[in-house]
Amino acid sequence: ADTLSDDEKKALLPAIAMRFEQAKRYDESANLYGQAGDLARAAETFVLAGKLREAAQCYRQAGKEKESSQIVGRYHETRSEWPQAAAAYAKAADFLKAGECFTKAADMARAGDCFERVKEFYRSGLAYAKAARFKEAIRVLQQLTDKSPNFDESRGLLGRCFYELHDYTHCAAALDNHLTGQRVDTSNMEYFYMLALAYEQLGQLDKCQELLYKIRSVSTSFRDVTQRISNVSSRISMQDGATQVTPYSGGGSSGGGGEAMMGNVENSLEGRYELEKELGRGGMGVVYMARDKQLDRKVALKFLGTLIDNSEEYRQRFVREARTAAKISHPNVINIFDISASVGKAYIAMEFVDGPSLHAHISKKGAFEVRKAVNIILQSAAALAAIHEAGIVHRDIKPDNILIAKGGLVKVMDFGLAKAEDSRMTKTGVVMGTPSYMSPEQVFGKEADARSDIYSLGLVFYECLSGSTVFKTGDILERQIKETPPPPSEVAKGVPKSIDDIIQKCIEKKPEDRFQSMGELGVALRALEV
Repeated sequence: ADTLSDDEKKALLPAIAMRFEQAKRYDESANLYGQAGDLARAAETFVLAGKLREAAQCYRQAGKEKESSQIVGRYHETRSEWPQAAAAYAKAADFLKAGECFTKAADMARAGDCFERVKEFYRSGLAYAKAARFKEAIRVLQQLTDKSPNFDESRGLLGRCFYELHDYTHCAAALDNHLTGQRVDTSNMEYFYMLALAYEQLGQLDKCQELLYKIRSVSTSFRDVTQRISNVSSRISMQDGATQVTPYSGGGSSGGGGEAMMGNVENSLEGRYELEKELGRGGMGVVYMARDKQLDRKVALKFLGTLIDNSEEYRQRFVREARTAAKISHPNVINIFDISASVGKAYIAMEFVDGPSLHAHISKKGAFEVRKAVNIILQSAAALAAIHEAGIVHRDIKPDNILIAKGGLVKVMDFGLAKAEDSRMTKTGVVMGTPSYMSPEQVFGKEADARSDIYSLGLVFYECLSGSTVFKTGDILERQIKETPPPPSEVAKGVPKSIDDIIQKCIEKKPEDRFQSMGELGVALRALEV
């Protein structure tokens, strides 16, 4: 060996390296390949030796960046370092492996993007859905054909995504297509329940009731199926076919001035929404009926007035209304679709409810029949229970903020004064709310909690039965503190003492004397025999 030149020794190295490789002495083989300048072969042999970091380095020195990144991905994968593995696989353009590692890293949005790149549309849609990126999920799921693997599962997932976007028409169509011919069982019960809720939102109560009965025949304890059957059945029996009026009180615009204002508002929305008419206005802004051109659906667009929009404090309150409501997914809570917090064009796009507010209904038709009033308050209590469970106090429950949609479905709306538990914007000592429905503690500027909403709902219940506002004239705030109204049975016919007792407990002056939760109130309401 001493008589060989350096060039001759270098020429022999690959042959020796190959002999070591054949003997499965991969470390020595890889080092010899490296000394011979064959870095790619050295990398391959380091892989056989299980030395992935050295293999990646050799590939990088050989100018093979893709192969180097692939090996880096494998290295991190062996150590369960999923984010690093995913990033390396993505750099190597191995998007299938990247998607799988992003999934294990719980980075579902990036997993969805990677799966979409390799046309794994079902896995992409599933990942996007888990990341709450429902629009992207719908886009990729709609690319699957009936010949695609997982097509059946994709229809159910598609329905869920439409449901999460509150697009109940497309949700019902997708789930009906997916579930046609299937019997309700434990594997598909969730989808049948979702379809029932979609039918409820669309006012198709007979279809909703039929599905709920099927679900209960399989499981009487599934979610709130028994309670919901009772609720829907009651609403079916009370349907009177009356013509509905616009849900937003406060009057519409008239004359050229209103049209000019609508034009100015529409121009500020950058073409997404087409305004159709003004529905109402109040201290916090103006509400328009509009068409969302992007999603082709009707919405109620609440646009911040110029005076308030110039106030950072009020603009924050307005934006908080949308963020508060968007946290909650419940059939009896108004759905929020979109929000803009930009100065000069702050708005909330929310579900348009084709039905009157309680205020509009009572003003036009008077008091409700007892059974219907109980049903309305029961649904309102269910909505507020969901709101309270999310850590939010509404603080402005009144007939104007309770809508009656198709089929008698109640919707609680307008979170302009709602206050999350961790919010510090409204200071103690500041009176906020609507005086006629404000709890005594709110009058004193004290901290409001769920029991404050119970007080307000008790006054709304009273108004539903009597047809008139309890505290409407005089020094209303003083009356809220000191005055207890007569039992509703004394001012309205047919009201049983059991309802007197419930309302009295709701409107006790001391919070500790009231029902302590909306759930507790709901139990009392469901126990009524009316």
